[in-house]
Amino acid sequence: MDPFTVGAYAAILVALALAVGPWVWRFSLGTIDAAPPETMAYLIRRLRMAGHVVHVEPQELTVAIGREALVKVRVEPAGGRSRILYRASATIVGWLGVIGLPRIYRRVRAWGRDASATLVPPEGRLPPPPSSDDAQAMLVDAVSETHRLAAEAYAAEREKYQNAQALVILAAIMVWFLLFLGLSSTSVDADLNRRMATSAGWAFAVTLSLSIPGSWLIRRFRRGRIVRLREWADRLQAALHLESGPRAVGERDGSSLELLLTSQAEVPRWLDAARKASMSVDPMGWWAVFVMVYLGVDLLLADAPAFAAFNLPVAVIVGIAGVVLLVGAWLYYRRWRQRREDALARNQADWDRSYERLRGEIEQYLGRL
Repeated sequence: MDPFTVGAYAAILVALALAVGPWVWRFSLGTIDAAPPETMAYLIRRLRMAGHVVHVEPQELTVAIGREALVKVRVEPAGGRSRILYRASATIVGWLGVIGLPRIYRRVRAWGRDASATLVPPEGRLPPPPSSDDAQAMLVDAVSETHRLAAEAYAAEREKYQNAQALVILAAIMVWFLLFLGLSSTSVDADLNRRMATSAGWAFAVTLSLSIPGSWLIRRFRRGRIVRLREWADRLQAALHLESGPRAVGERDGSSLELLLTSQAEVPRWLDAARKASMSVDPMGWWAVFVMVYLGVDLLLADAPAFAAFNLPVAVIVGIAGVVLLVGAWLYYRRWRQRREDALARNQADWDRSYERLRGEIEQYLGRL
């Protein structure tokens, strides 16, 4: 292999490392003199009381910082203590806005610097946990979980709406191209320029007459649900900020509790909407599958000339590599789908548990208003 090719591959690897490295490297927030389960419960409680939306997973917390930035927080055992680590991530909106990724990364790092001073308790000792009948803590926990479910359902419905509109645009382009080819090849006009212009105009008119009604129908049947989900997410977010804010104790009037009770009937529909979301809600996973499928198909197509030339060793190696990539993409997707189903089941269980705990304290809570 010539030096130029080696240098090109080395430059590509260095560029990939610089692009991916900041998003996989974990930074330390500090250590706490407690076991990981107690530390995890403390972090969940503190983050939600601070008004953050927290997604709880078995080994990791996902904290939303605005609409674009995410923080992945992990707690690891460290010699009888707990070490808190975090790394930067982004929502689907953040990943799509590639040019804004450096800003998202800086925002997460700024959050980490603030959290190391405010989230980690002095001397690494946990404060006493709230009592089991602390209705305010239960309310914040339940409202936070409900808001996260509504926000995820809204994101899933919006993603389905955008995908449907993108399919209409793609279909319109294909229809225009096929109509243009058909009309221009069957026209009897001897003037080439006029024939091309006429064919393009008719193809454009037919395409618009089909795509505009299709786009309107998609908007007609999906827009209303998206708007309702956004309203639910906004109302729950406002309730979360009210209940977790410094003035919440003196200004509670029961509206957040009423909103939570009203949302009970909506939660199953929100979970169903999140369950039907495609893999585009996970941009990194989507790109991993796309790259594996693309490379696998490309290798299989490149394998045909080798078979035709009876170059069997090369054909076998390239063919096996292509099949392995395609099988790997399929297995990755199955694993992603199973993880998502497990996460949705945990979401339902967590919400049910929070709601049942709070419902048992409703009368006491109303008596304190």
